[in-house]
Amino acid sequence: MRDNMWKLEEEKAEHMPIGYEIVFPSLLEIAEHMGIEVPNDSPAIKEIYAHRDLKFKKIPKEVLHSVPTGLLYSLEGLRDLEWEKLLKLQFEDGSFFWCPSSTAYAFTQTNDEKCLKFLNDDVQKFNGAVPNICPVDTFEHIWALDRLQRLGISRYFEPDMKERVAYIYRYWNEKGLGSGRNAPVPNVDDTAMGFRLLRLHGYDVSSDAFKQFEKDDGFVCMAGQSSQAVTGLFNLYRAAQCLHPGEKRALVDAQPSSRVRNQQRNPLSAYFLAAVSIFEPEKSTKRTAWAKTAVLMVAVAYYFSKKTCSKHRRAFLLEFGYGSSGGHYKKVNGSSSNMRKTRIELVGLLGTTLNQPSLEAQNRHGSDIHQLLHHTWEMWLTKNLVEEDGYQGDAELMVDVINLCSGRSINEEKLNHPLYKHLGHLTNSASLTNLIHFTDIRHITATIAWKTTPM
Repeated sequence: MRDNMWKLEEEKAEHMPIGYEIVFPSLLEIAEHMGIEVPNDSPAIKEIYAHRDLKFKKIPKEVLHSVPTGLLYSLEGLRDLEWEKLLKLQFEDGSFFWCPSSTAYAFTQTNDEKCLKFLNDDVQKFNGAVPNICPVDTFEHIWALDRLQRLGISRYFEPDMKERVAYIYRYWNEKGLGSGRNAPVPNVDDTAMGFRLLRLHGYDVSSDAFKQFEKDDGFVCMAGQSSQAVTGLFNLYRAAQCLHPGEKRALVDAQPSSRVRNQQRNPLSAYFLAAVSIFEPEKSTKRTAWAKTAVLMVAVAYYFSKKTCSKHRRAFLLEFGYGSSGGHYKKVNGSSSNMRKTRIELVGLLGTTLNQPSLEAQNRHGSDIHQLLHHTWEMWLTKNLVEEDGYQGDAELMVDVINLCSGRSINEEKLNHPLYKHLGHLTNSASLTNLIHFTDIRHITATIAWKTTPM
């Protein structure tokens, strides 16, 4: 054991099995009773014991024996249990947290017939072997549907997908979802994924299911956890993209968004963010338009920061307007050479980038979108000319650019139509007011874009 302890020290926490910090120390204690020398001075073992003590602190024994918690999954690692109380927390199928090992330990201590039936059913179902947790039917349905959508092939399985989504909805309740049906202990990972899929398929599900996972300034996967699962946070982040206007924004604010948003400023990240939302092969033009617009909006937002006075913002707008007609506007009283140089370069980059999709639309669809594209950007720049604490119309800009670049006709008459303006207002209300957060909600804006305008 001492010779191989370095492997444990180099193991990543996210690769550890569920409940490892509970079960592994109990195995070490058994080994010591058998006369096996255990290197308890190892930093890795000390860290595991620290995680165990932390979990025991979060879920004391009186809580363990009164309400279902994640510790039911690791009963074989616990001692001095009150089985009369624990049997009242047994799941409907006779298991403890659907875990064969935990249920098997419970059976050795209680001879409970429901435990034995669960174990026999699993052994027969899996032909002599058992998984670490069973059932995981809701988990399997949710993740299978999500992968089909992200691969861009879900349209080939629409009848089957509708059936699977209905299955998920059947087991959704006010507390969300767990990995298996009728889960008494839901988790944020399955709840977030289920919420997102159900919302995207038109089901009326409430975001109140996430309240139970709120803790301090963030969210936990389930009550009493001692470490945070990366996938749970990421999927909660994705679920936040399906909130309706006015719903709880804490789902957005409490995500690991600082890390995610820092990466989203990268042009490559902007494209892949578009790719996971507009994933159909035939919509590559929309993905490119999304990514380029996202990067340009961040660049302009940086220039339009609080440090940039309204005078320089106005100069930027004038330079952009002159540039679209082939002229130049460079003189701004009191502006530094560096500020002027930055403005001219950024306006030039914006103009060059907009010319490319204009030419592509002309060749591909036979439509001249040059003036409309510039007008759309000019309207957005005008809205934010004096705005200092936030950005207006960013979602509408994204939608209009995607529509134009994909060959959809958006003329002045349509832009000024009351219904189109109302749609623009709803689209903008779905976005955050701070442009630095703009990539958080592009799933919503893109969905509105391709679902509200005929192909």
